[in-house]
Amino acid sequence: MSKGNLLFLNISKAVNVIEEGILALDKESTFLYVKEEGNKNIFIEELKNKLSGYEFKILDSTQFHLGRKNGIDVSLFKNDLKGIPKIIDNKTVYSGHEKLPHEGSCSEKGILIFDNIQGADDGIAGSIDELIDTRKLFDYNLPEKWYIITVASSLEFGWCAKLINRGHSFGIK
Repeated sequence: MSKGNLLFLNISKAVNVIEEGILALDKESTFLYVKEEGNKNIFIEELKNKLSGYEFKILDSTQFHLGRKNGIDVSLFKNDLKGIPKIIDNKTVYSGHEKLPHEGSCSEKGILIFDNIQGADDGIAGSIDELIDTRKLFDYNLPEKWYIITVASSLEFGWCAKLINRGHSFGIK
């Protein structure tokens, strides 16, 4: 895989490159630029077929919200990956958004795809950034054998440029 440059690959080559990194237990994240929606869908389907033993969680970075819990509107936490706070032993604990993979309720190995990252608000972008850097977010830990892929359909958002320069990056032609 390439670091620091945005190389353009065909879909099959992109799938093979990601598979090689995952099977080598590479903890680096991958940034993927896919301009055409159809190519993104084909890429994800081919990746699912190639890595059939992996669970896939595909989260739209523009659509996070927590909704209602116990009859209480928690829209104050809109666009927040850290999840609803809980008090445990007089300590506030953030155990991650319910859509994130959690130990014991997900497969041992998987791919977490953050789609449409160019449209993520600052809160989500910061949370994804933290997960990429540390594989943690407050009290939440990304399961050990899970891999992060971020996908954008535009490179005009400044945060996308930052992702190109760290981890593995490439575009789909």
